[in-house]
Amino acid sequence: WMFEVVDFCSFDRETIYIGMAYFDRFTSQDNRNRSIEDPADRRHRAQGVALTSLYLAVKIHDNNRKSVCLLKTFESISHDKFTSSDIYNMEVTILLALEWKLHPPTPQAFMYQFLMALAKEGTKEQKQQYQIVHEVTNYITELTLRFLWPEFDDERMSRSKASTIAYASILIALKGVRNNVLSNAHFHHFNDELLSMMDHEAKNRVQEAAKIIMPIIAEDYSSSESGIKKI
Repeated sequence: WMFEVVDFCSFDRETIYIGMAYFDRFTSQDNRNRSIEDPADRRHRAQGVALTSLYLAVKIHDNNRKSVCLLKTFESISHDKFTSSDIYNMEVTILLALEWKLHPPTPQAFMYQFLMALAKEGTKEQKQQYQIVHEVTNYITELTLRFLWPEFDDERMSRSKASTIAYASILIALKGVRNNVLSNAHFHHFNDELLSMMDHEAKNRVQEAAKIIMPIIAEDYSSSESGIKKI
């Protein structure tokens, strides 16, 4: 749902992860929702939280948004299920619950930092190859958020969800472009440098994440004509 809204309104896609993070953090402590007995009412509240979480993410983090009146835009998106006043009141509730901690690390941010660290000492050719790896990694990350988000809700994964998804996506991207873009020597160089940044526990989390992500990526690659080697 968030992907559809963000694409329709031309918002920054990174706000999707941020909105999801707000939603996850708020619902994990939303005692009021747990006390609502009617499933329809519980669903309505959850929809309001999701809508407002994305609204907050766009409002704070998307500096290039085109909407003049963002609140009215989201009221319209809700198809009159929620008024501007409803969204405003829920915004205040979420802000207080999250204690105004509204800048969660995103997979995209980690991905950029990881790849910049790897490319810092690279040759001109390697830096060009990193740009391709960056584009493929970003694509994998978006697919992961869209189709596999609930898979990362267990305790071990959720503690480092953003960095784990970023690392796993980069490793899968490296394998995906191997031979087509990277030479065997460059692949091993990039792969070894990336793994050297992680301790043993982090490597295990990333390997687990890669196993979760790879089937959906392989399915998507096999049904497309992207020219990227099927994983």
